[in-house]
This record gives sequence, C-alpha cells and structure tokens, in this order.
Amino acid sequence: MDSVKGPLRKLFCCELKYARYDAADGQWILKIDGRNVPVLWVWLQGSVKLKGKGRMQVVLSDTTGEVNVIVCSRMEKHITALPFDNWCNLIGELVQPTKLADSAVVSVKAKKLVNVNLSDNPFPKKSWAAQVYDYHQWLKQHAATEDAQ
Repeated sequence: MDSVKGPLRKLFCCELKYARYDAADGQWILKIDGRNVPVLWVWLQGSVKLKGKGRMQVVLSDTTGEVNVIVCSRMEKHITALPFDNWCNLIGELVQPTKLADSAVVSVKAKKLVNVNLSDNPFPKKSWAAQVYDYHQWLKQHAATEDAQ
C-alpha cells in the first residue's frame, strides 16, 4: 500500500456515502468528526453478497449501509465459496468516481478479502463497531494535537 497517499482508514460502509472526490487534488475527502480527512485505503468489515451474474458484482454490507466492491478475477472463486452468513475483512482502495445523476458513486477496489472465523470472534459486528469508534476517537485526538501545535 502506498502510505504516501494516505493511511488505512477503519470505516463503516455508510461513511463512504459522504466521501467526495476532489478532482483538483485527485483524492477522496471524508469528513470525520467535523474534520476533512483524505481517504484512499479503507478497512471495512461486513457481509459480502453477489450483486449480479457474469462479471463479479459484489456488495459489502455492514449494519450501517453498503458499498459496491470491484473484485479482480483471481478473487472470484474465493467469493463464491463464502458461506451465506459470512462476515469479512476487506482492505481496498477507493477508485475514481463514476457519475450517476449529479453525484459521484464511491466504489472500493478489493485488495484483500478475508472471511472472519466466527469461532475466533463470535460477535464481529459489535467488536468492529468498537474498533471503528476507537479509531474515530484516535483521529479526533490526533487532530486536536495537530491543531495545538
């Protein structure tokens, strides 16, 4: 991953609805706790569902919403083998937006997709919510430290 373009951000799917693409800077911006944060790499968790037939059309959904995922052909077999009640970690890159009506639609290009073993973590939705909350708190603290300097 290219750390020059930004760190990995732990997010809920619903947060990506509010990302905006800044064409001048060539980057996605997301407002997190009132602060504009550049976003390229995301870490999401949720259930993967096939969206259509033919080319891999996948949606990742968590308890807050869903996001379209672009899957490369080498991941197809892995995705079709996921159990129905899957819960997965997704590491991905936000891609340049496509226009639908007057808004840009965010898609995530999957780089890594791993099924969460529910015997290791029987409450993945609750633990993921806590992790994202903690990450947002860390961002807020980090922003306050930067502003004070």
